[in-house]
Amino acid sequence: MIRKVQLKNHMNKLQVINDNHKDILDIISRRKWIFAKTMPQNPHFYTVKNLKDKNDCKDYEYLYKYIFNNHYIERYNGWDYKYCVIGNYIYWIMTDFIEESIIINRREKNAWISYK
Repeated sequence: MIRKVQLKNHMNKLQVINDNHKDILDIISRRKWIFAKTMPQNPHFYTVKNLKDKNDCKDYEYLYKYIFNNHYIERYNGWDYKYCVIGNYIYWIMTDFIEESIIINRREKNAWISYK
């Protein structure tokens, strides 16, 4: 029950950002995307928020908010995640709380495999 209240309050605090597609594509192109070697059954890439770099944090949080505000829910391996299609990729976040988020994942649209 406490987590639901926290989530509701958190969602009210999230700013709605301008859905400027060029801005989001520029941010995505600047991010370093790393192949997730430990998950060969689910080939994808991830980017990590650099907590020591204010500009990186700002870009990361902009991308996070874009995904959060434009998502659809998909179940993977028993868990529901928030996904968003941007260009030729599907992006997903691992938490509903931006303060907890340090990783954003992506995979090519045509490579999507869902385990429900």
